[in-house]
Amino acid sequence: MSLLLPTFDYPCLSPGPTALTLYLVSMPDASNLLIYEVNLADIDAPVAAPHTHVLSTWPVSTVRDCNNFPYDTDKNSPIMVQMFGSKGEVWPMYPNKSNGVAWSYPQTVYITPKAYSIVGAIGNQIAILAWATVYIGSMVTPQWILNRQTPTKDSVLWTVPVISPTRPMISAGAYYSNSPNGALVVFDEKSNGIIYQTATYPDNAPAPFTLQWNITSRQEVDSGGVVLTPNAVSVDAENVAYIFDQTADNMTVVYRVRPSISNKLEKISGSGPAPVFSKNMYAMAWKGTGDLLATYYNNKTKGEAFFNLFNTTSGNWTGKELVMPPPPLLPTTTSANPSGAPSPFPSNGSENNDLRGLIGGVAGGIVGLVLVLAVVGYVFVRKQLQKNGGRLNVFGKETNNNTIENGSESDTSNNPTYATHSTRLPTVQGINNIELTGCLIHQNFPTQYINNINTTTITSDSKRGI
Repeated sequence: MSLLLPTFDYPCLSPGPTALTLYLVSMPDASNLLIYEVNLADIDAPVAAPHTHVLSTWPVSTVRDCNNFPYDTDKNSPIMVQMFGSKGEVWPMYPNKSNGVAWSYPQTVYITPKAYSIVGAIGNQIAILAWATVYIGSMVTPQWILNRQTPTKDSVLWTVPVISPTRPMISAGAYYSNSPNGALVVFDEKSNGIIYQTATYPDNAPAPFTLQWNITSRQEVDSGGVVLTPNAVSVDAENVAYIFDQTADNMTVVYRVRPSISNKLEKISGSGPAPVFSKNMYAMAWKGTGDLLATYYNNKTKGEAFFNLFNTTSGNWTGKELVMPPPPLLPTTTSANPSGAPSPFPSNGSENNDLRGLIGGVAGGIVGLVLVLAVVGYVFVRKQLQKNGGRLNVFGKETNNNTIENGSESDTSNNPTYATHSTRLPTVQGINNIELTGCLIHQNFPTQYINNINTTTITSDSKRGI
C-alpha cells in the first residue's frame, strides 16, 4: 500500500535496499516510532509505504539521526536510529521488519546531529566522531568522542586526540571506500574549518572490546571567503563531505570538501531551479551512486512534504517546489580596475595596436578642437577690443589712443600692463609678441615697432572671460 508522503517534524533519512530508495524515520506521537520505505524513481511522485512500527518511550520532539553500514554485505544490515538530547539511546531497525533492542552507552549523551559524523566504514562497523556530553563522576564535560558502532554494540573512546574548535557549529564526515580511515571536516561558530584525517583500527575480538584511533594530519579548510550559517545541514558520504546552506536570498546552495583531493570548500553550481532553503531540511547520500543526494522538507504552510534530488555532477535539482534563483544584483559602484579584474589593456600585440590607434585618434581630435577654440577666441577678443575703441591691429597698424584707463598711469618698464576689455591700448614700441591669457595667442610685430619693451601681457576681464 502506498501513501502520500508523511509529514514529519524530526525525521532522519537512511539509504534503502536499492538505488533511489530510502528509509524515512520519525515519531508522529509519544509512543510510536515509524519507518517508511520511500521510492524516488519518479521524483515528482514518490511512493511511500509503511515499513516498521515500534512502540517507543522516546519524546516526540527528540532529534534523531540515521546511520547504516555502507559496506556490510548482509542484506538485513540494520538502520541505526540515534537519539540526541536527554538520552543517548540507539535503536537498530532491520529491513526484514524485525526489531532490535535499544541501548545506550553509559555516561554519554550526544548533543546534536550537526556534530555527529561517520569517519570510517568497513564491513559491519562504522567509526563516528561526535560532540557529546560525558558524565564522569561529578564532572559534566562536553567533548569530542569516538564511537565504533556495530549492529549490536557501541565501543566509545572518551579520550581522543585534540580536535578544535571545542564548540563546533557543524561537522561532516568523509569515509574512504570500505576502509577504517576517513576525514572529519569541522567548522566553528566563525565558519573557520579544519580537516582532520583519521585512522581507526577495528578490533573484532569479543572481549575486551577495545578501540584504537588517531589523527594522522590536520589542515585548514580553504573556504574561499564563504561564511556558513548556523542553519547549515551536513551529509556524510563516501570520500566526500557535503554541506547544504542558505544563500542571502534564501535559496539552497550545496558545498563539498573532498579531503583526499583538496582542502577547498567547493560550491557545486548548476543552472536550473533550486529549492528554497529551510532549516528543517534533512538530507542523505547513497553509497555507490556517487552523484545523487536526497533532501526531505516538510512544508507546514501547505501541509505537504517534498523530496528533491541533487545531482552533484551537473549541479542541478529535480523534484517539486523548485524555483529559479533571483538574478544577481548589479554593482552600484565601479572602479577603474578593481582588484583581481583583468587589465583593460590586452597583452596581445594586435589588440595593443588597435588600442593605441584609438587613443591616438582621440588625442588628435582633442588637439584639433583646442586649436579651433584658440582661433575663435582670438577673433572674439579682437572684435571686443575694436568695439571699445582700441584697435589692436596685429598686422602693424597704429591704435587710436595712448592712454591706459586703469585709474592712473603705469610704468611699464618694470611691470607688465594689465587692461580690461574697455582699455584703449597705446602704441607700444618694441613689442615682439603679445600673450592673451586664456587664449594663448602669439603674433610677431613688424620691426618698425620694436624699441625697448620686450613683452606685454594682456588678460581678460576676470568676470566675463574671453
